[in-house]
Amino acid sequence: MLWTPGGPGLPVLLSLLLQNGPVQLGPGGSLTKREVTIQKNMSVIYLDAPVGAGYSFTDNPAGYATQMENITKDIKDFLKQFLDVFYEYKKRDFYAGGDSYAARYSVALAYEMLQGQSEVDLKFQGVIGGVGFLAPILDLADSSDFLLQTSMLNREGYVKFKGTFEYMRNLT
Repeated sequence: MLWTPGGPGLPVLLSLLLQNGPVQLGPGGSLTKREVTIQKNMSVIYLDAPVGAGYSFTDNPAGYATQMENITKDIKDFLKQFLDVFYEYKKRDFYAGGDSYAARYSVALAYEMLQGQSEVDLKFQGVIGGVGFLAPILDLADSSDFLLQTSMLNREGYVKFKGTFEYMRNLT
């Protein structure tokens, strides 16, 4: 499994130590073994992505991704290089995972792998998104119908309020 951190910009080390790694920070900064961890079932690669997030960097300004396609390409390039070095992982089951905004990277990578647009030698199995900020949360947050029915919004306010949520949905 590949895990990328949310943020944006947070180091994946925080995911490893505070969320789902095999060890966790204990009282006073000590490390303790985590009883419930995903590593009991699979190997996990923790990757600072996109370039510039966490501890990843580049000396070339052109190396920073500006679009989802760039991020996905960089992740695929990383996976190909990883498999060249650690060839024993080729053809294994693979999950793409990320939390918060990084859940989008996982979905984009999954789409390319399922469409056969990826040259990564892994068997894609699924996506794991932790607290992914995706469009469904906007459906839950849109209370325009409730506000109209309880007379907290008039018709004009309802149209404006509903339109704002529709605009936000289209941005995601």
